[in-house]
Amino acid sequence: MKLWKSSILFVSVAVMLLSSMAVSADETESDPTGDVAHWEYTANNWGWNYNIGNKPNIDITELSYSASGGKLTVTIKVDGTIQTSGNFLYYIMMNTSDANYLATWSEGEGGGFATSVGDGEMKYDFDPEVEASGGTLYFVFNETGSDYSSVEFWGYAAEYVEMGDVSAEWWGDWAPETSSPFWGEGGDGDGDEEHIITVTSPNSGDTWYQGGTNAIGWSSENAGSYVDIDLYQDEYFHSIIALSISNDGSYSWTVPSGLSTDSYYEILITDSSDSSVYGYSGYLSIQKSSGLNFQEWIIIIAVFMVISLIIIIVVIVVIKGNPKGLPKEYQNRDTEEKLNKIKEKVKQWKKEGYNVDEIEQKIKSHKER
Repeated sequence: MKLWKSSILFVSVAVMLLSSMAVSADETESDPTGDVAHWEYTANNWGWNYNIGNKPNIDITELSYSASGGKLTVTIKVDGTIQTSGNFLYYIMMNTSDANYLATWSEGEGGGFATSVGDGEMKYDFDPEVEASGGTLYFVFNETGSDYSSVEFWGYAAEYVEMGDVSAEWWGDWAPETSSPFWGEGGDGDGDEEHIITVTSPNSGDTWYQGGTNAIGWSSENAGSYVDIDLYQDEYFHSIIALSISNDGSYSWTVPSGLSTDSYYEILITDSSDSSVYGYSGYLSIQKSSGLNFQEWIIIIAVFMVISLIIIIVVIVVIKGNPKGLPKEYQNRDTEEKLNKIKEKVKQWKKEGYNVDEIEQKIKSHKER
């Protein structure tokens, strides 16, 4: 009897010990409402408008996971209702120390996968249980790993005008906030110290000209000592601008004269030692040269002023040599006409009986008039 009781006690203790050894882990990330980003066309340019508050169906409020009993449940909640339209997408990514999990939902259907390779054995689950209820999505995986000492966990929800087309108008929300691509880490959401590069010049909507020299500007936090600068056109790589230059926040770039005109160029600045740390500029317009540069305009203005001065001097000289401003032939003709009139007057005065002294006096007074 004592042996039986002792056996029961031993089994009970063993069960308790085994239960305490089962993996149990959980984490919840809260996300504020009203922080949806909107990719839209305004002022003749595409760009982001932040803190949109009228998209509750993709406005994430919470992201969580819990592991227990060989199962891993990941959950995403929104402020509104989970949508079944093909224009909506919900996405969760979770990486642990020894496993990877991905979950998606669109068009009323969910799916995902979980993988790990441990002790030379690959474990996987390509058929998670999925449930949508109100504003919450649940994904339940068979655990493929057991080490939660390091967890990378993030998600996003998006609404598209055309599914997956990020060149057209769309809306998106990321959780946690640090996993947003606007934070400069490409959305890894690992919770580590922030490494950020922000492009300050050019600004969205700026226009630079072929052959012109402009300053590319940026700021950085916890980035390396050197950066690379690339040019993108219509969201595709175009060319290298500079490699491994000093991370001092400024680089002078002369736009190639043969670069095609377009309003959808972007400048990408990347940490040379860590490609996950980067920043994009807004859309930049490259146009044909505006014509003469500043120095050429100065030369033209100077030449114009010299020519104008010469013309003014010539005019002054001509006027001084000819006060009446008439050609010589016209001045001579005017003089002859006056002499003829005086002669006619003298004849008239003689007939009227004036003597010589009186006629001379009249001629003098006539000239003065």
